[in-house]
Amino acid sequence: MALGVIVAVVVGLVGLDFALSATGSQRAEHDALDLVDRIDEGRGVVLDAVDAATTEIDDVATLVHAWSAVSCGVETELSDGDGPSTVIGYLQTCRMIVHRVYALPSTGDSAAGAEVLVDGKANSLDDGCEVSILNAVDIPADATGDSWNTTDLTWMDTAGEPVDDYETCELPEPGGVRSQVSVDEPQTDRYYLALTVVNQGDFVGIGCGDGQFLGFGACSTPPRGAPYLPRE
Repeated sequence: MALGVIVAVVVGLVGLDFALSATGSQRAEHDALDLVDRIDEGRGVVLDAVDAATTEIDDVATLVHAWSAVSCGVETELSDGDGPSTVIGYLQTCRMIVHRVYALPSTGDSAAGAEVLVDGKANSLDDGCEVSILNAVDIPADATGDSWNTTDLTWMDTAGEPVDDYETCELPEPGGVRSQVSVDEPQTDRYYLALTVVNQGDFVGIGCGDGQFLGFGACSTPPRGAPYLPRE
């Protein structure tokens, strides 16, 4: 009799764990898709900030490709108690990313020439077909409300040869979800500036794929299907 009670309790707990997991998974996917919508709704503010920060580049180079998109990924959520950190769940992070590609005039046929054009500073550590141009694009901290932005402006020689695994010598192409292309002109020149602006974005908890029982214990894998993205 006691064994029957124990078995019944175990079966009940397993059933409860399954039900909680299914409900949690549905809620997590709903929250993650809502996050994509929220990031998308903030697109206009980010684009306005980028417009304001690139007026000087617009004066010296020709914008040939521009797009923006929501980019999402999965990161671990770690315990914050005493002792070694363990993975207790996963987070879906989503950010607005803005890309702009500018064709350069003849004086931009080198990183040194490009830095003069945009009043920046070529990174002395880069010496290949992709050279970061520093201090040329500044987005004020309050330009997009409470969120910060990171910028990367790179001089590119599309006919060059990569000098390490970090270079491709290839211009970026649209990706992510909710992608919106605003400029798409032929890219037949050799030298370009490629600007990437990444907004801080936000995150939501999406739980654990397996390894937990009734929400307790370490988490070994992210939920199946994460990151959760809308069907395009």
